Amino acid sequence: MWREPAGRVEADNLPISDAEWAEGTVAYQDFLETWGRGSRCNPKEQQRPETKPAVRSFFFDPNGRLWVEVYTTTGFAFEVFDREGRLVGTVPVMERDESVEPHVRGDRMVLVEKDSLDVQYVRVFDISN
Repeated sequence: MWREPAGRVEADNLPISDAEWAEGTVAYQDFLETWGRGSRCNPKEQQRPETKPAVRSFFFDPNGRLWVEVYTTTGFAFEVFDREGRLVGTVPVMERDESVEPHVRGDRMVLVEKDSLDVQYVRVFDISN
């Protein structure tokens, strides 16, 4: 049964930096250089959105809490909602490997981060109320 959330969190409209845009379009630029020579696409370039999306990811933990990963001015944070839809906390998030979903079990959160050489590290954090 669907319930309306108890509260709503407003998200900032954050711009996409030049560095983020360059990093996000590397594969497209490589494709153009390798396969796109002489192609006639309209438009030739990708259109750059004015802002980032409000949400990067979300998941439910075994206790029924919703963890919403949002963009912030300093990076990312999880907005945590209880089963009734009430915001119960905000947790800043370190830069993590987006290809591996975070996991919460009991009072611990597990994230995978990558270093500058793309080596993955598992980080375990205690969650307190």
